[in-house]
Amino acid sequence: MKNGIDVSSHNGTVDWAKAKAAGIQFAMLRAGYGSDRTDQDDTQFARNVVECDRLGIPWGAYLYSYALTFSSAESELAHLLRLLHDKKPLYPVILDMEDADGYRKRHGMPSRRMLTDITKNVCSGLRQKNYLPGYYVNEDWYETRIYPNELENYVFWYARPGVNKPDKPCGIWQNNFPETGGSCPGANIGTCGCDTDVAYIDYPQLVRRKGLNGWTKSADTAAALTQTTGNSLVRQAQAWYNARGAGLKTDGYWGPATRKAATASVQRGCNQAYGAGLTVDGIWGPKTAAAVHTLRHGSNNESVLSLQAALLAHGRNCQDIDGIFGEHTEFAIRSFQRSAGLSADGLAGKNTFAALCR
Repeated sequence: MKNGIDVSSHNGTVDWAKAKAAGIQFAMLRAGYGSDRTDQDDTQFARNVVECDRLGIPWGAYLYSYALTFSSAESELAHLLRLLHDKKPLYPVILDMEDADGYRKRHGMPSRRMLTDITKNVCSGLRQKNYLPGYYVNEDWYETRIYPNELENYVFWYARPGVNKPDKPCGIWQNNFPETGGSCPGANIGTCGCDTDVAYIDYPQLVRRKGLNGWTKSADTAAALTQTTGNSLVRQAQAWYNARGAGLKTDGYWGPATRKAATASVQRGCNQAYGAGLTVDGIWGPKTAAAVHTLRHGSNNESVLSLQAALLAHGRNCQDIDGIFGEHTEFAIRSFQRSAGLSADGLAGKNTFAALCR
């Protein structure tokens, strides 16, 4: 988990050295707004990129959307691509879907279908150019203005300030506005503060490993990352297993020892939740498969704990290992199931547990 901020020209001339010293680990920079016109470029974007690169602050970019039609969406895509030319973000490139200034309301708010398709078109266009694309909405837009199930393949940046944790599965969470206490030295808008964010995925590792956003994919880069960083979610799972006596090296990589710890945890969970009487040996076999019960949204027992830990061990973010099967756990399961070639039904049955323990 990384702490960051998002800024635009409204933040003025950001003192990035001061922001970094305050603990900022990434930044989302507004590139511009609306269609592809130079007078709609963010006047601070170029400087913000230079300063973040100079200080080693990984950054992503976003464009505030005004699109009402497919043609205006195409122009916004062109706007983003122009502004990103010769730049190499390590965080996603985001289409900011909101109506903070009421433009869409005044000019005819598009239908939910159209807003979803606008988002898909821009994200698809970014992906075709080998960027890591995503979208930004708040709670109201998520529930009433778009169809989020059609956007699951894109990064979701969720605006939900002033709560302890997001209530929707997301890759980046905008956790505070200035009005809810968001603040960062060097980036505050006068005395009002600034937007703050949390990233749940190691995007720099993902971008480099896959060769996205202008970065060159190489075996050397992947090997270097393997040796030095690993996956923070896997490390979190390994630490959880170690607290229960696993004795793993917390290197952030799925391997035989972590697999054995995950399987042992599943066995222990079955024993505690269902009285299965399994031998906790870390070996997936017929008895373990027979002892597994299907878990679904609303399940709440020791077996859910082992499921959540196994998802983290595979790099799938379910937010907490708390034994409560909620939206984040379901989202993580669907993501894992798709990658494992399983039906992405969001249920954790025998096939899903078997894949998690392989």
